[in-house]
Amino acid sequence: MPCNLYICGKDLDVHRFANATSLQPDKIRLTGEPRRPHSPNGEKFPYNLAMYHISKADFEEHKQQIQDALAFFRRHGQALADNLPHESPEFVYLDFGMDNQVEQTKITKTFIFPAELALWLGILHCDLWVALYDGERIAE
Repeated sequence: MPCNLYICGKDLDVHRFANATSLQPDKIRLTGEPRRPHSPNGEKFPYNLAMYHISKADFEEHKQQIQDALAFFRRHGQALADNLPHESPEFVYLDFGMDNQVEQTKITKTFIFPAELALWLGILHCDLWVALYDGERIAE
């Protein structure tokens, strides 16, 4: 889960989008499917979703996650931009999962995202999400 790209929308045809971009999503969810497979009568998914694994680097490998995201957009960003139906996705976001452990000798932790990544996110009207995880809890 460390870095994923989500493209979501009620009217988004995820299969057509995948074919147009030649990028097969790692996960597809469709409107009305159970949000949780073990609860088929529970809450339903409110939109269609295509999810792409961008990086499988570990939570503490922030720089690698960012480099993997840049490599993905350099390879596939134009195909995404050319085929993303801007009127149908309700939201597009790049979600980084990062370790929140601060080194003992420091009081803060900083994540630096390069301008090129911000440029790609702007082209795709894509939000940037950073989910911080407690590294000690992840290891448990």
